[in-house]
Amino acid sequence: MTASSLMDRPVIWKVLSEMYLDTELTERGYDYIATKLNQASCGLKEAQSIDYYEVAPAVGLNLLSTAGVWTAFETSWLNERCQKNMKSKGSWVFMLKCHFLQLLIKGIRRENWKHLTQAIKKVSATK
Repeated sequence: MTASSLMDRPVIWKVLSEMYLDTELTERGYDYIATKLNQASCGLKEAQSIDYYEVAPAVGLNLLSTAGVWTAFETSWLNERCQKNMKSKGSWVFMLKCHFLQLLIKGIRRENWKHLTQAIKKVSATK
């Protein structure tokens, strides 16, 4: 990611976090996320990496909660957690935590990314 696009990181975190709310995303929701990623010049592979290492470790357990957050994650809290995760990528303990979390949520995450990938392709095709 370029230095100027680091300023877009909070927007990317916010839209990707919507996949971890205790609600079911619609096609319109995936299109919105894809559009915001496109506006931030964030491609598919980069978005997947940001999700895996920055967003999912911050909010992924919400998917396993019986009464999870369903409206939106508080912005400053989300930014603080994702920024901390971004800085922790070099730690093997952090990487282990990320991989373990993915084992717990991989079915839901895979389904979300299937739909989001389609939406990203659709948005890219209309450029």
